[in-house]
Amino acid sequence: MLLEISIKNFAIIEAISLNFEKGMTVLTGETGAGKSIIIDAMNMMLGARATTDVIRHGAPKAEIEGLFSVENSRLLQEIFDEQGLELGDEIIIRREILQNGRSISRVNGQMVNLSVLRAIGQHLVDIHGQHDQEELMRPQLHIQMLDEFGDTAFWALKETYQTSFDAYRKMRKQVLEVKKNQQEHKARIEMLEFQMAEIEAANLQAGEDLVLNQEREKLLNHKNIADTLTNAYSMLDNEDFSSLANVRSAMNDMESVEEYDPEYREISSSLSETYYVLEDISKRLEAIIEDLDFDGNRLMQVENRLDLLHTITRKYGGTVDDVLLYFAKITEEYNLLTGNNLSSENMEAELKKLEVNLVDLAGQLASARHDLAQQLEAEIKQELQDLYMEKKPSFKFVLARVNSVVRAMKRSSFTFQPTLAKTLNPWSRLHLVGNYPVSC
Repeated sequence: MLLEISIKNFAIIEAISLNFEKGMTVLTGETGAGKSIIIDAMNMMLGARATTDVIRHGAPKAEIEGLFSVENSRLLQEIFDEQGLELGDEIIIRREILQNGRSISRVNGQMVNLSVLRAIGQHLVDIHGQHDQEELMRPQLHIQMLDEFGDTAFWALKETYQTSFDAYRKMRKQVLEVKKNQQEHKARIEMLEFQMAEIEAANLQAGEDLVLNQEREKLLNHKNIADTLTNAYSMLDNEDFSSLANVRSAMNDMESVEEYDPEYREISSSLSETYYVLEDISKRLEAIIEDLDFDGNRLMQVENRLDLLHTITRKYGGTVDDVLLYFAKITEEYNLLTGNNLSSENMEAELKKLEVNLVDLAGQLASARHDLAQQLEAEIKQELQDLYMEKKPSFKFVLARVNSVVRAMKRSSFTFQPTLAKTLNPWSRLHLVGNYPVSC
């Protein structure tokens, strides 16, 4: 229900604010008083096409704002949820029309585009007039009107159908995109397959090139390393001259006099630590030298592996780690182009499964709508008879099946026979003098 409308700088109106109460409100006045301007302003507020001609002369913009009270409406709730809007007991709609031809629309303070504004507006206001549209004259809305008569079980079935339909549509889109990509990007897919196979065959390990280069340098310098380690070991401990034996002798000497002076004790302690460190180093060098054998086969293996890595890194990146990053990137692209996150066969099977379930739910929904239509027909016929309309007018809700799995719902329309006509006519094709046959 419209509670209040405020209009500023619209046509000849400088500023006006109208409050409405429950019941009927009549705006009267002679021709040219501005009654139709208020209706035009309301249309603009609800998303009608606007031009700068409606801005009052000398004003920078026209402003229309309306306050509506709303009851529970599933259709409005769906629109608000889709747009991220909060639906309460009241809705504030504001539209500004600027001199540059642009307009700004807000619903509860949040900016929306005109299509959203129109979608909301059609559930808030019906303009009843000879040349204006209303919901009864739009067959595409009749199915929504019928659904509003459904109970909780019906809406649960409809929501289940909608969930199944969304899943089917999403999977069908994926299948079509995969087929399209496979055709349009065939050359790219083949190149990605070759590159992925080549990199996978190399069996790369992160940081492998750095480790192998270090091992290669060690193998190439084996003789120099062996000579150096042997000389170091000899300088520490050999039969002719042993640094380790000399340090041990000095340690024993200092231990014999350390009780005479704290400084002697400190020197003795340092010599002891040095001796045991040198002894440990000597043992480690001896063990390393014993195991230090040159392996020509291993050097050949390292050289061959490094040659392969050099070929791969030269083509796909500077280091092995760079190649692995590139591999992850092209794998993601390949999966996107081919739908490889789920194989084509699995996708087709899943699509078929969703289709079977969707058709079953569509049949259940169509049956439920058929029952609703019969209930609605009976109630409307009774209302028409209560109006003492002669010759018992006939009303029927026509449900036409749509031959499409993607839109597995029924098309609908009201048909009405108000006179002695032999056939029922679609409501939208009825033409009576003055207004529409019935205002609801």
